[in-house]
Amino acid sequence: MDYYNLMEKRMSIRDFKDWDLSEKQMEDIREHFQKGSRLIPHIDVDLVLLQKEGEKLLDGVAGYKGFLIKAPYYLLILSEDHPYAAQNAGYIGEDLVLKLSEMELDSCWVTLTDSDAVKDAVGLSSDKNVAAVIAFGYGNSLGDRTRLDIKSPSDIHVITREGHLAPKICVEDLVYLEKWGQKSDWEEDVIDDTMEKAFYGASIAPSFLNRQPYRFIYDYNRMILAVKEDELTGEHDGKLNQGIVMFHFAAVLSQWRPREVQWVMGAPDKAYGIPEEYEIAGYCEV
Repeated sequence: MDYYNLMEKRMSIRDFKDWDLSEKQMEDIREHFQKGSRLIPHIDVDLVLLQKEGEKLLDGVAGYKGFLIKAPYYLLILSEDHPYAAQNAGYIGEDLVLKLSEMELDSCWVTLTDSDAVKDAVGLSSDKNVAAVIAFGYGNSLGDRTRLDIKSPSDIHVITREGHLAPKICVEDLVYLEKWGQKSDWEEDVIDDTMEKAFYGASIAPSFLNRQPYRFIYDYNRMILAVKEDELTGEHDGKLNQGIVMFHFAAVLSQWRPREVQWVMGAPDKAYGIPEEYEIAGYCEV
């Protein structure tokens, strides 16, 4: 897959046509899940595909403050209990999201707060937890789109906006060199254009409300991801964000490297001057 170009063109769509998918399309999604990338390969995960009944079943148990993005199809990623289950689900889910884009299907991540409520609503007897929910189908990519206008946790409005709005922090402000706060001379310090593409891929990774509560430290042969708590982002969504941005960086860089980039969770044995409000989520050798 050409992840770099798929990331560039992909956007979250919240308004879907009531069009059916073929069984071949559904099988392609299942097959990609089985063969797709994993952040932590030993975590046991399953995929559930909800079809036309999904919207009715999930209404009221999924979505931010109960506001469900209505779609003809939903992906549910089930995971065994594990400290990094959510990050792994974000990694797997974003791989699936980009596969959907390759199939010319649209998608949107759906907020999840209560796995048991979702399992009860859907009728799942699995001992695994629902770690991620993704709405998908053929989207209405033009015109007005329903969005949540969230100014604070208590000030939320459902509105429509025209066009695709996704403010992002530029790469130069997202990446530090060697230690926290040290900006790089971009033209001089980036070793090759493949690394620059990987940074760009990370910079356009979707995050809850486009908050991007993370920064990178580029230590030449190592990449560090530092994250902070965000008042508008719940704990589970924050962990999904980590997996998503980790996938963006690794998937793009792996396109041009002889071996797949693999993240290690937690902090390396080196101090990088991270401020108190941040913590190191993981690192990878580059």
